[in-house]
Amino acid sequence: KNNNVKKQAYHSQSFIGNHVQSMLKDGPIEELTFAAVTITMELVESYDFPLGIAPRARGLQQKYEKLFKLFATCHNLYAHARTMKEEEIAELDEAIRALMVFYRETFPNHTIPIKMHMLEDHVVEWVTRWGFGLGFHGEQGIEEMHAAFNKIYATNGGLNKDKT
Repeated sequence: KNNNVKKQAYHSQSFIGNHVQSMLKDGPIEELTFAAVTITMELVESYDFPLGIAPRARGLQQKYEKLFKLFATCHNLYAHARTMKEEEIAELDEAIRALMVFYRETFPNHTIPIKMHMLEDHVVEWVTRWGFGLGFHGEQGIEEMHAAFNKIYATNGGLNKDKT
């Protein structure tokens, strides 16, 4: 809620790109993952839950905070409509590898969700082929162009078109 995202947005399936952009920053990730620790400590204090669950909650908080931050790094590197230089693509490739290594080591009994497969096996190939972030190929590209046009208009909108 403090990050301009209400949980109703997620549960009503209207969790959109702007919500993702808001939540994939260090502050919101830390706030979201620390909720496990906060709620656990409330249960321990208010309902006499065993104190032994607190370290487990802290471990979960740390695990998911790292996972979300690794994903945020990937997301910020590909979720735009700009051209991407070879160095940026290499940085994206390394970020994806770091995310997937962490995921496999941390969740060894879990399968790889299809979107993570797409990220791991196809995103770098795609941006290398086309030279743009993934936002160029969808609604993000349109939104980014709209923002650019609005900025140009705000800067130049008052110019007299008859004068050269």
